[in-house]
Amino acid sequence: DDKVTHLLQLQVLKHCAKACQARGRRLVLSMEQFEADVQDVLDEYVLRKAIREEDLLQDARPWGNYQQDYRPLVEYCRDNGIRVVAA
Repeated sequence: DDKVTHLLQLQVLKHCAKACQARGRRLVLSMEQFEADVQDVLDEYVLRKAIREEDLLQDARPWGNYQQDYRPLVEYCRDNGIRVVAA
């Protein structure tokens, strides 16, 4: 894993979010770091804000490098109403 690459992913996500918003389009982020059977948990955390991050970490079985590499993407989506799709 490359820290610079993950920081670049966040910048690309932010750019795409702004571009979609300007065009009235919806953005969805698909992440292979989550398996499809945890989609409901992701939706509860990211979209509905109905569970705590601790619950997400316990129930969604994120990859071991979630905190340092993928958490910023998920939190950006949560803060901006962008759906994260478990792939």
